[in-house]
Amino acid sequence: MKKRLKNHLSQFVSSEDLSYIYDSYDVIGDIAIIRVTEKSRNYSRIIAETIMNVQKNAKTVLAQTSSVCGDFRLKTQLCRWRKQDRHSSQGIRLLILC
Repeated sequence: MKKRLKNHLSQFVSSEDLSYIYDSYDVIGDIAIIRVTEKSRNYSRIIAETIMNVQKNAKTVLAQTSSVCGDFRLKTQLCRWRKQDRHSSQGIRLLILC
């Protein structure tokens, strides 16, 4: 079993700030999607880099910017080796532009 995300982040983020970071994230293909709160926004780059180190197949980390509605609700946090890509999963189509 892999360590939880917060365990990996504990060396970079104070224990008080860790309480504002979600421990889970979604993976679609080689894209990871994280939820970022106002208080954890300062750590979004560290979170993205940590996920890319843990999820070896992850090439892009996106932050969810709103609830599940609308066309544009993700913000790129860290992107490697890609200019444009399309993914489809469970009836959801994603067009990723980096």
